[in-house]
Amino acid sequence: RGRPGLHAFGSRIDFALPPPIFSVSSPASGATSTWSRGGSYNIQWSNAGFIAPSVRLSLYRNGSYLDFIAGDTPNSGNYSWRVPTSLADGSNYSVRVFYLPYPNNWGDSGQFTISN
Repeated sequence: RGRPGLHAFGSRIDFALPPPIFSVSSPASGATSTWSRGGSYNIQWSNAGFIAPSVRLSLYRNGSYLDFIAGDTPNSGNYSWRVPTSLADGSNYSVRVFYLPYPNNWGDSGQFTISN
């Protein structure tokens, strides 16, 4: 009990798991990265290091937290999101993917635009 470790021949060897590393590929930055309010789009990411069992997805604008997208969703690398019609038109939106036990290890998408 206690910290994880490997027991061999009566001795204990402690080890630490590497933190999860996330890379978000969609939405991506660029001229084609405009998502319409009310439309459904795929958020896509990959995970290296410690493979998290689940992730949380949050929406940011201009680098500041704006809204919650999904919590404790399976770490499948894909999440279908319907853009809320209540969001304001504009640019500089991004999506952040992270695993709650490691909140300082996240991946941010490229900046994208939301329009009507």
